[in-house]
Amino acid sequence: MRAIEFCIPSLAYIFGFLLTTHIVQPVQDWALGVEVFGSLLFFPHAVRVLTAWLYGWKSIFLLMPGVVLGHYMILGLPGFTSGAAIGIIAGLVIVPLTFECFKRCGFDFLQQRCTFRNSYPFSLLDPLPAYSTPQFLTGSREDKASPR
Repeated sequence: MRAIEFCIPSLAYIFGFLLTTHIVQPVQDWALGVEVFGSLLFFPHAVRVLTAWLYGWKSIFLLMPGVVLGHYMILGLPGFTSGAAIGIIAGLVIVPLTFECFKRCGFDFLQQRCTFRNSYPFSLLDPLPAYSTPQFLTGSREDKASPR
């Protein structure tokens, strides 16, 4: 695999992450009038789906640098806990795993053009790893949106 193919998915993930955190989320907070923990438009997910569609299981390794860097940009070094590691791994694995499950059920989306209709099931399943991490289940996640 050429170096450029290795860099593009992570760079696209970081660009989508920056776009979401610095443009979409402030506009969303302003429009809704409250500060919300999540974003209605999360562009890195689109990068995850497209990378998994193009590269299959290799997308895990192609996106890993971008996901780790994005996590570091938001939470810093103290944000790297065992729960965060589980969330990072789950977020990287869920989209190729979903493609594989659908393929085994007879719906091979890898052989089709990627459209909104084809990628919608992956959008529904993507938030599951984030909501199944220990921080979410125990209510111990620390974010600036919910003062304690």
